[in-house]
Amino acid sequence: MKKLLEKHILVVFILLVTAVSSFAKSGIDLLPYESETVFYLSINKQKLKELRKNKDIKKELKTITRLGIDLNKVKHMHGSVLSIKGRIAPDYIVVAEGSFNDSVIYAASKKHKVYSQSSHAGVSYLKSANKNDLSLVILSGRFFVLAKDKHLKKVIDLFQGKGKSVRHNRQMSTHLNAVSRANFVWVVVKITPQMKKEISENEKYYSSLKNVEFVTVSYVSSGEDIITINSICKYGRDVPEIKRFMKESIDMMALTLAMGFKDENTQNEVMKIGENAKYHTNGKTATVSIRINQKLIGILLKGLK
Repeated sequence: MKKLLEKHILVVFILLVTAVSSFAKSGIDLLPYESETVFYLSINKQKLKELRKNKDIKKELKTITRLGIDLNKVKHMHGSVLSIKGRIAPDYIVVAEGSFNDSVIYAASKKHKVYSQSSHAGVSYLKSANKNDLSLVILSGRFFVLAKDKHLKKVIDLFQGKGKSVRHNRQMSTHLNAVSRANFVWVVVKITPQMKKEISENEKYYSSLKNVEFVTVSYVSSGEDIITINSICKYGRDVPEIKRFMKESIDMMALTLAMGFKDENTQNEVMKIGENAKYHTNGKTATVSIRINQKLIGILLKGLK
């Protein structure tokens, strides 16, 4: 059940103690300085309604509800990924912000005997029985946090105003500030040495890809949704090559998605992902903006069934 809980909260992308004075203005203030990927998701009630039409996702959402989490009271979530020296698989932290009934959620979780009651800095939390699994804490009924025990303690410290959050990381905060908070989704990724090792020297764009330092993704949800991807390079000379790489990648992604449907009209609709993409460059940044209408979103959601 513990593994299922993590899967439900992280795969669907909808996750959504003791009372203490909070120094956190939002979930991002609870993410540690060393975070290398930071993401945000607004719990858009209309999008949630659309997701519930997918039978598989609907099943996942029901499981979350049974754990005492009211999705209608979840506003948004932040999360981060942290690289661990000597390990390929990263760790992650997920922080949902909204209104949470800690007694109900703790009681539901403890029934499955995968957690034990613990505390840190005067804050009660549920510690995972396995150090490699996720512990959980609810802070002042406002934040629901999942993380490995050592990271969860850092989150509690940040909640109490101790330590430095990712906002204090000058490199990351520059790009975090550049991403509109009004977006439905945004992600800021620092390209780490480990990621660069995964780039083959035989890759057509190797010489330029190895100089990409950050990638940001933002999804503006409006009448016609727009996904914007920025690749920020170390040198301006690499930007034209990265722009070409992005175009080839988007076109290939559209083709791959289209081939997953048998109907030719549907395939043509999906191929518009690439056809509607707009590319431009500015200084050390290559950008692509992709328009996606509600019809296309519906097609892609059906494809998940």
